[in-house]
Amino acid sequence: MRHISLNNKFTLFLNGCLIKIGFIVWLSSTFLFLITYDSGDIEDFRMMVGSKENAKGFVTYKESTSYSEDGEEIYLYYYNFSKNEEIIAGQSYGPNYYDIDNEVKVEFLKSDPEASRIIEQHNTKGGLTITLVIGAIFLITSFFFVKRILKTREEIIIFKRGEIVKAQKVKEETTNVTINDSPQYKLTYDFLANGVKHQHYIKTMTPDKFPKKTKLIYLPENPKKAFLKKSLPKKLKDMLKE
Repeated sequence: MRHISLNNKFTLFLNGCLIKIGFIVWLSSTFLFLITYDSGDIEDFRMMVGSKENAKGFVTYKESTSYSEDGEEIYLYYYNFSKNEEIIAGQSYGPNYYDIDNEVKVEFLKSDPEASRIIEQHNTKGGLTITLVIGAIFLITSFFFVKRILKTREEIIIFKRGEIVKAQKVKEETTNVTINDSPQYKLTYDFLANGVKHQHYIKTMTPDKFPKKTKLIYLPENPKKAFLKKSLPKKLKDMLKE
């Protein structure tokens, strides 16, 4: 059984230009999510999806912020409202529409009246827009990398226990995918495993990089699990003996 170090496992995980770009996007979205996240984001989300009630309130104080939206300066409003004769204090962000002692309409969660805001205002300066966009990018790339981790785990098993055989390209055809007006290609390779012919398929934008005859490594107990030696990073390619 071949040995593969942790460093080489990571190299295998990042094998491919698009995967490297995706990893950079994932790291960037994680960093941006952490620096733009505010505790009010959770309140905004809860207010967006939760069951709400309305109550009459009064502005007790307001202060200017350094944030503006659509050319309007955003203020932080402090207000009081009552629920079952209990006075509850809250705060939310919005344009300069109200002054101190003005009456306002407040919405609050039925399950948690402490979570509230003036209607048509937010619990954060800019609402959830930035956090949702960055969060969506983070979730999409995270899903992609969970799949990539599972794929890499499979590739590591093949690398450790696989058999190396000769493979021959028997078909080259375009798929329905195009990137920058360049078509994606599907390549078909034939190889023998335990005396039985099998086929291995790869998709690539650069078919010329894959020769007609090459080496392939497959898992003996399941020849469908295989990859071309050519597709490996150089470090790992050098570790495979002919």
